[in-house]
Amino acid sequence: TWLAENTRQQTAAPLPADLFTAVNTTMHSRLTLCAFLPALLQALQPARAPPARPVSTRARATVMANSLTTISANNLKMTDNIKAYVEEKIGGVVEKYAGVSQRCDTHLSVMRNPAVADSDVAEVVVFCKGEVVRAEERSPSMYSSIDLVADKVARKLRKVKERREGKRNKPQLKMSLGEMLEDPVEMEPEVFDATSLIRRKTHAMPAQSLSDAMICMDGLDHDFYMFTNEETGKINVMYKRKEGGLGLIEPEN
Repeated sequence: TWLAENTRQQTAAPLPADLFTAVNTTMHSRLTLCAFLPALLQALQPARAPPARPVSTRARATVMANSLTTISANNLKMTDNIKAYVEEKIGGVVEKYAGVSQRCDTHLSVMRNPAVADSDVAEVVVFCKGEVVRAEERSPSMYSSIDLVADKVARKLRKVKERREGKRNKPQLKMSLGEMLEDPVEMEPEVFDATSLIRRKTHAMPAQSLSDAMICMDGLDHDFYMFTNEETGKINVMYKRKEGGLGLIEPEN
């Protein structure tokens, strides 16, 4: 009984002031550390990068192959292999004729129509000083289309280079053009579906002579060419006639 009473009195006795202060300070420090510990751990973790957005293969993709070549695509996933192949084939041609070419636009597209066998289309437009060279090829394989269009662009750029080096006689070219435009132009009406606008293009029209316009038309692979006549300052349209030769459309006023 005496031992129990003595123990109860010692337990109920107040703690010394120094010891109470030390215990209170320690408990306060631990509580403060526990409160800030989650924020401290979160700050020490490395920042997470935001999740990447999926890239749609149906959207139009555009990449810069080099300072002279731009590649764009429709309905086609632009892989590193395709990009490298365009740089090798088409970019190599443009680099070879860098003396006459300024920049090049390459457009790749896939026609999603099972009835079309040659569904992979490669189109190249090379901008030269004073003229434009265009080529287009289609095949069942995109790599084959790139090969074919690269060969065609090379042939056309070689002609541009040879002409600028003076290997063609300009007076003979004018005489040939005059013979082609000697007959009067007769337009034949054609029936076509004009229910929707399929494609829109912009076209620079610097002032040109008739002979220069014919040269540009030959490089574009189009049936017509619109330009500004340097003699009249008006917009003219040169086109290929079904009977052969060229026709010229110019405004009356």
